[in-house]
Amino acid sequence: MFNFNTQLWQVVSWDIPTKWINFETEIINPSVNHFYNSTLDILLNNGTVIKDDLLIIQLKMSNKNMVRSLTPMQKLIISDFNELKDIIIGFWLVKYEENYWEIPISQLIFSFKIIKKEEKIYKEIKPKKVLVDEFKFNKNVNHKIGSTNLPMNMELNLWGLVLFDEENNLAFINKTNSNLSYKVKINDFSHDVEVYSPNDKSIMKFKDSILGRNDLYYFKREFYNKVGINKIIIYKDNKIIFKSNLNSLKMMNTLIKNSHISNKLMTMDIETKTINKKMIPICISLYDGKISKSFFISDFDNSNEMIKKAILFLVQRKYNNYKIYFHNFSSFDSIFLLNNLIQVANLVKPIIRDGKIIELRAEFNYNDNKKTVIVFRDSLLLLPSSLAKLAINFNCGKKQLFPYNFINKENIPLNYVGKIPDTCYFNNLSDKEYYDYCKSFENKLKWDLKKETIKYCESDVITLYNILLKFQKKIFMFFHVDLLKYPTLPSLAFAIYRTIFLKESFNIPIIGNKIYDFISKGYTGGAVDIYINRNLNNEKVYRYDVNSLYPAVMSFQDMPVGNPWFFEGNILKNWDNLKIFNTDKPYGFFEVEVETPKNLNIPIIQKRMKIKNKGFRTIAPLGKWQGVYHSNEIYNAMEYGYKFKIIKGYIFDKKNIFKDYVEKLYDLKANSERDSPDYIISKLLMNSLYGRFGMNPELEKHCIIKETNLNDLLKDSSITIIDVIELENKNYLMSFIKNKDICEDRENNYYYEPNVNVAIAATVTAEARIHMSKLKMLKNYKIFYSDTDSIDINKPLHESFVGEELGKLKLEHIWDKVIYVSNKAYWAIDSNDNVYFKVRGIKDHSLSQDDMFNLLKKNAVLNIPQERWIRKQSENTIEIVNSIYQLKTNDNKRIPIYDQTNMMSYTKPIIIKDNEIIDDFNDIY
Repeated sequence: MFNFNTQLWQVVSWDIPTKWINFETEIINPSVNHFYNSTLDILLNNGTVIKDDLLIIQLKMSNKNMVRSLTPMQKLIISDFNELKDIIIGFWLVKYEENYWEIPISQLIFSFKIIKKEEKIYKEIKPKKVLVDEFKFNKNVNHKIGSTNLPMNMELNLWGLVLFDEENNLAFINKTNSNLSYKVKINDFSHDVEVYSPNDKSIMKFKDSILGRNDLYYFKREFYNKVGINKIIIYKDNKIIFKSNLNSLKMMNTLIKNSHISNKLMTMDIETKTINKKMIPICISLYDGKISKSFFISDFDNSNEMIKKAILFLVQRKYNNYKIYFHNFSSFDSIFLLNNLIQVANLVKPIIRDGKIIELRAEFNYNDNKKTVIVFRDSLLLLPSSLAKLAINFNCGKKQLFPYNFINKENIPLNYVGKIPDTCYFNNLSDKEYYDYCKSFENKLKWDLKKETIKYCESDVITLYNILLKFQKKIFMFFHVDLLKYPTLPSLAFAIYRTIFLKESFNIPIIGNKIYDFISKGYTGGAVDIYINRNLNNEKVYRYDVNSLYPAVMSFQDMPVGNPWFFEGNILKNWDNLKIFNTDKPYGFFEVEVETPKNLNIPIIQKRMKIKNKGFRTIAPLGKWQGVYHSNEIYNAMEYGYKFKIIKGYIFDKKNIFKDYVEKLYDLKANSERDSPDYIISKLLMNSLYGRFGMNPELEKHCIIKETNLNDLLKDSSITIIDVIELENKNYLMSFIKNKDICEDRENNYYYEPNVNVAIAATVTAEARIHMSKLKMLKNYKIFYSDTDSIDINKPLHESFVGEELGKLKLEHIWDKVIYVSNKAYWAIDSNDNVYFKVRGIKDHSLSQDDMFNLLKKNAVLNIPQERWIRKQSENTIEIVNSIYQLKTNDNKRIPIYDQTNMMSYTKPIIIKDNEIIDDFNDIY
């Protein structure tokens, strides 16, 4: 007989045979009848309970290891007991949506308690039959991965019809409302799951691992592909609290060493005369390594005919595929060349970057449709220095003297023959140099303008040729790379890196599309700021520069490599659960909410934002905002009181990939005489590589078209037109981007994946800012000014910071007096009365101490006359115009503070909230 005690919970169980059964007819009805007959009916018959008493009851399922609830707690009057069957069936159908089920349990258990009607608590407990439509089954929520819904829990019996193989710890599950099935390997704290299609084809693999103690609703799910884990999701209480997926990208490959160098090198130059403020070409010369050839305007009707004749001279079989270099082609010679080239060539293909013509490729048909291709380039983009200085550096003689001011006199005819021009017509010429120049004409009758112009122009092209030839041979000797294959210094440095220093194990991904768009938001340069506008009397200012800042961080710091993982959620909180990365902390680029310390004079986290009436500026503000930053910059800022809420981002592995490249070049520089070819080469290559990685992958394309084709292209939905420049004879230079969503034609190069990686370029600049932030945060120093790689302070640095090594600092100047007017605009003097003057944008002009000091007055402005070149591509001219350079103090990066005399004294940080400048930090809260 069942002994009932109303103070205790009682249990009645029903043993279940393991076989395919109908749940309602073979389980629920018999078990409920068993409970009633063996328990309630006996209690009612012997008077222990009455039909008005309250029954609190719950049905559970059990196997050997666990017990799970099938229904929520029910509170019903005993007379309503027959409704229990329908309640149980309802919950079953909602949870499992099947009337047939392979039972993985051994018992159904009724846990119950009866509250007598006469008990005091009876009136306090209201009967409550929890029906299906009143109960939210959150534990049955699914998460769609691809086209497959997956449960957000690890309770296998909630996944569908289950058949257990206990001997092998396996479970076979027919997915509810689907023709898919699961195969589950059951481990102590994890499940290995494979999803199969109806034809038994494996379509998905993942692993579920418990994260909370015995909590099947707090777990990590790792998805696998052929090469390993490619997606991670962390669930808690039926919610996604973190997710991350692998982006499989193409990796950069190495280049094969060149076995020889090309000899298809030629140089050209154009000399001009200024007439009515316009520069007109009067001479064009070329040199191919053996012969020189010149064309002078007096032999032609005009300068355009002269240039066309020079171009057509190149249309020879022997000059096919020659690379022809002008020094400053992009900003000077191309203005005169392009229109004339279009008129005589069959096809002209330009390459333009940032508004500069990098290359012009011209194709000509001649002699029965034989084709000649010549390519015009700018040597200044390879060797960014004056020809005079390069001639000395590469030991190619001295650039010849020439009276520019004489030839530009409007009353001097081009057929002038007479006495030697006076010394005033030469630039920066000493008496000794002028004497030697005159002496060279002792055996000549007269000075001939045409002959001297041709002589000077040919001398320049021969000098440039010899410089490039030596440069080409040096590059090949050191790196087995042919200079003529690469039009710019960054492209050359990149080719050298890929040929000699790139290892396959580096796994440098090619980054484009949405990953580029995200990371490029965190790609900003160095900080240039004024903190104190002038030093006090008897207070010295020490200017320190970092030795090769960017190469230093490239050599010492790891860079992001491997396939990036995109994530959403709190990566720091979940990092310990993600054990597939080899870094101690998350490493990559994160979108974060930033909150700065309240009282920080020199903030170290930058933000690019639009400032009213001043355009876009990169500033280091105080306040709150949202942005994308390198993880190391975030961790560094945390040390100084910054707070961050991480929203999402990309995680990378990291590896030192530039150490060998930088050390090779730095050793070459250290072991070379200053300004020697080896010294120049090492310095240029060290500083040119990182920016090539950050190039925009969405390359603009350029074409030259006729007016008749322009309207058709304007209507072409597959392109976005960026710019159209009108040229001569109804030709147009058009810049455009192919719309990838409309046109992805790889064969025709519409869809192009250049070898770029903005993550690496952004890491270099971020690590450089971190390097400089350590100096800015030094205690007991007064900081006046900082640039990307320099800092001005009030006393010497500790010797541990100073040295000749990479990344160390060197003392450049000690100034007795210094005045800072604006970024990159200052005046200084040292104890030997040496004056140091720098104003960006002003050429050949020096301002006095009083000029600069007076600019510190509130609203002070200084107007400086300047000559400016206006390049008119459509007219083949460069016009010289008089303009005014307006110099004033800078208030668009920090807020100027004035003393009682209205003189600018120091600056303080801008405060922002929600991308708007505010007046007070307290307005944030």
